[in-house]
Amino acid sequence: MVWYPKRFSGTVYDNSLVIGGYYCKGQFDCLTRLDNGNIITVTDMTGAQFSYEIKDIIRKKDVDSKFLNNNSFDITLFVYSPKSFDYIIVRGSNVFN
Repeated sequence: MVWYPKRFSGTVYDNSLVIGGYYCKGQFDCLTRLDNGNIITVTDMTGAQFSYEIKDIIRKKDVDSKFLNNNSFDITLFVYSPKSFDYIIVRGSNVFN
């Protein structure tokens, strides 16, 4: 089985994008190296790019869809870390808002 980051919910076009990934395959382990203020860029299937400033990085033992779909942020990236047995959740705001 191959794991890739996947859209959990939302879209870049209404500032509600939530993407989940898999830590062990080297896809979202980069989340551990992000800091508040870093800029990340998401490219959609048409090649359009959207930039976000990281505003919140948290670790939680449990998360649910209500928590992930928090509308206070324009993007949420999350991954479960089997090393620390918790979720790493990174949230950001659109740079152009």
